[in-house]
Amino acid sequence: MSSVAIIIPMYNEEGQILRTLKAVRAACQQWQGSSEVLVIDNGSSDNGPQLAESLGVRVIDGRGLTIGAMRNLGASLTESDYLAFIDADIEMPAQWLSQCEATHNEDGSALIALAMKAPAHAPWYAQVWQARQHGFHRPKQRLNWIPSTNLWLTREAFQRSGGFSSRLRTGEDKAFGLHLHALGYQQQRLSSPVAVNYGYERSFSEWCGKELWRQNNHFRLCQEQQLGFRALRFPLLAFAVALISLLSLGSYLLWAIQMNQPNPFGWAALLLALASLSAGGILAARQCLKVRRPGLLLPLWLLHWVRLHLAAWALALNVLNQHSRRPSRG
Repeated sequence: MSSVAIIIPMYNEEGQILRTLKAVRAACQQWQGSSEVLVIDNGSSDNGPQLAESLGVRVIDGRGLTIGAMRNLGASLTESDYLAFIDADIEMPAQWLSQCEATHNEDGSALIALAMKAPAHAPWYAQVWQARQHGFHRPKQRLNWIPSTNLWLTREAFQRSGGFSSRLRTGEDKAFGLHLHALGYQQQRLSSPVAVNYGYERSFSEWCGKELWRQNNHFRLCQEQQLGFRALRFPLLAFAVALISLLSLGSYLLWAIQMNQPNPFGWAALLLALASLSAGGILAARQCLKVRRPGLLLPLWLLHWVRLHLAAWALALNVLNQHSRRPSRG
């Protein structure tokens, strides 16, 4: 009989953890193997740990650890055949574990994840940003890395990879996935069944803060993984777009100052603004074509344009050796 350990890092999730654990329990009951659930608590100041323990779940003290180190700690405390990592605000479907094992037995995939969606009441930017990752026109999608909101993998693959980076504050999932890819392990994301992500951003400022926080660690990720120019393309594009936006703004101000006299700054401001906006449009169109969801184009265009400027800001922070903080949930 196969066994799985489900490892859930947590910090101040008293509003989410019961839903998550009840869904995990349903998935364990439907699966035919043995299971163990561990919550790794990062020093919560709310009642999350007590709520988890009330359901009979083992809670491990992981205060002061990075997210990668918390996952590694949970894996080290078990001897299961498979490992599953989910966030504390994810509701997994009942077929989750059985579907992952069936896929592994069918095609040998070492790491499997489920497609995600935001709940129906989430704001538009959270809905669009989650939807951009998934095309439901094909049952499986083979990827070089998969975000760690929900991951199922073999222990052999986890141990051979060395686990998650314990130094990265964010981006540890990308580093882990790229390392697995380099080792030759196949990674798949299934379009069905679908998990629900209740960790969506409650305000647009929270969305911006979280994107800044994600981008802020990009250079450390590149250094740790020894990634080449390909990994630097987005931050360099972001820097160029932000520079063009600044030049557009400067041209507009010069035009406004000299608007009573003939001057070329108005046209310069317009052309530079169009160039800045086009970058977000190209990224949005590329993703819409990839997932075959053209209805996302306009809102995704706006989000990508904002994200480019946030990435440029994060690049500047990295150069100055400054770090942004993950925003509190709004």
